[in-house]
Amino acid sequence: DDELGRALKAIADEMGVPLATVNLLDDERHRDDEGAYKLTEIITERKEPLIIPPGIEGEELSENPYLQANGVDFYAGVPLTLGNGLTVGTLVILDYEEHPFGEEDLANLKRMAADLVERFGNVATVAH
Repeated sequence: DDELGRALKAIADEMGVPLATVNLLDDERHRDDEGAYKLTEIITERKEPLIIPPGIEGEELSENPYLQANGVDFYAGVPLTLGNGLTVGTLVILDYEEHPFGEEDLANLKRMAADLVERFGNVATVAH
């Protein structure tokens, strides 16, 4: 959807990263990429943000095949939770180089996720 694409571009620009994306649990294309899907599952099961900073070699998350294959040095994802409490996916920002990310950045990313859910209703129907 063009409107969602524009919203994600605005999020990436505001966060100072090259890519922002929505990953949905029920998206078959996303399920096919096991490494990326595993990150989405971690976030949606915990219902908490997942931040993977650069320089954590040897830790399970840093060895995720999706991150390695795509040269991702920074990953931050937050849950997309509908008004009924159902978590349907994640809003993720990525960078291919080191990226500073503090509490204020996390608060902004959470706000942006809530804005996406409010703006698009059930993002699961918009992103397909």
